[in-house]
Amino acid sequence: MERRITVTGTGTVRVRPDTMVVDGTITAVRPTSAEATAESARMLAELSDAVAGAGIDRDAVRASALSVSAEYSKAREDREPELIGYRFRQGVTVQVPLGDSRTGSLLEAMSASPDLRFHVGYSVLDQVVHEDEARRLAVADAVRKARVITEAAGTGLGEIVSIRDGEYESFREPRMVRYGMSSPDVAPEDESFTETVTIEWNLI
Repeated sequence: MERRITVTGTGTVRVRPDTMVVDGTITAVRPTSAEATAESARMLAELSDAVAGAGIDRDAVRASALSVSAEYSKAREDREPELIGYRFRQGVTVQVPLGDSRTGSLLEAMSASPDLRFHVGYSVLDQVVHEDEARRLAVADAVRKARVITEAAGTGLGEIVSIRDGEYESFREPRMVRYGMSSPDVAPEDESFTETVTIEWNLI
C-alpha cells in the first residue's frame, strides 16, 4: 500500500487599490413606459456629456440593464392604489485611475444630477496578477508544511501525485464608501487576494 500525504497551503496578497469605481442609478417616473425608456436614454446621454465635460472619456461610462416598472400610489382605506406612472432604473458605472486629478470634477459633475444616486468604491484593476501571486505563495506554504510534517515523522517527500487549485473560491468586491460633496480624504483599505492549493505526495 502506497503511503501518501496531502497538504493544503494558503497564500494571501494585500494590494492597495488602483481604481476608483463610481456605481450609480439614474431613476425617475414618467407617465408611460415609452416615455420612461426615452427619458432614460436622454439622461444617460446627458451624464456622458457631463463626464466628458469633466475631462473623462465618455466611453468610461458603462450602462447596465435598464428596468421599467409601473409605480402606484399607496393604498388607503377609502381609495385603491392608483397608477402614478412608470419608473425607470438605469445602472451606470464609471471607472477612473485612483488619484487621477480629474476625480473631483467627475464627482462634482455627477452630483449635479438630481436623478442620479451613486456611491464610490475602490478596486484593483488587474486582479489576475495578484491571484496568481497568491497561488505561488500557497504552493510554497503547502511545501513548507509538508516538509515540516515529514521531517517530524522521520520520512520524506516523494513525487507529487496531484495538485488541486483552490478548495474554496474567495469572494471580493470593491471597498465601498459614501460620497458627499467632496472627495474622501481617507486612503482606501488594501484589498486581499487569498488562494489555496492542495498538493498530494508519495512518501519515501
